[in-house]
Amino acid sequence: MQHFYELVAAACDQCPGDIAIEVQHRDRLEQVSYARLREMADRTAAWLAMIGLDAGHRAAILADNDAAWCAAYLGILRRGAVAVPLDVNYQLSQVKTLIVDSGARVMFTTPKYLPTVVAARDAAAIDLRIVLLHGRDSAAVAYEVMVAGNVPSPPLPPCPSRPSDPAVILYTSGTTSDPKGVVLTHANLLAERDGVLAVLRVSSRDAVLGVLPLCHALA
Repeated sequence: MQHFYELVAAACDQCPGDIAIEVQHRDRLEQVSYARLREMADRTAAWLAMIGLDAGHRAAILADNDAAWCAAYLGILRRGAVAVPLDVNYQLSQVKTLIVDSGARVMFTTPKYLPTVVAARDAAAIDLRIVLLHGRDSAAVAYEVMVAGNVPSPPLPPCPSRPSDPAVILYTSGTTSDPKGVVLTHANLLAERDGVLAVLRVSSRDAVLGVLPLCHALA
């Protein structure tokens, strides 16, 4: 297996109609099938390719847990780029520091954190494309349009990643100083997955309850 996204593709091929992600909101239950998750991730990857985000480039995520977060993360990996998931508890100054430190060219976020992202981008005086995972705003690209099924998707080149290529940069909590970035390769992610499944028996009949923020490695 060459890259982490191959695991997702294999699951989607095996059970496209099954529920991949279920999110309990205050007023509704959101369910996303494996086929839809893959479509969203592939359309994300195609858009990233279209704007010139090449393999090895960085794209950040600052948002609360939900299905769109997962699709954006997987789309970044599908493109061969490096995902930079950020803790939503970071202060504006930390967000500014980390988008500069990581070299992120794209930021996926939500209306709740959009003001922080815009302020951090402007303070850093960098060229940062902002994608709004929910809703619309003149300061960002609307994710709902990007992944809409009725909008033609640009051709998607094969994922160029290899096991030794970086997949994600995870930053520490920053409780004592500025957060430090840790680079994990696709091989690292695959090994962690294999290590968990060597201890826990998990099948397609199981549901996994996720309570950690998705910016954590195990999540």
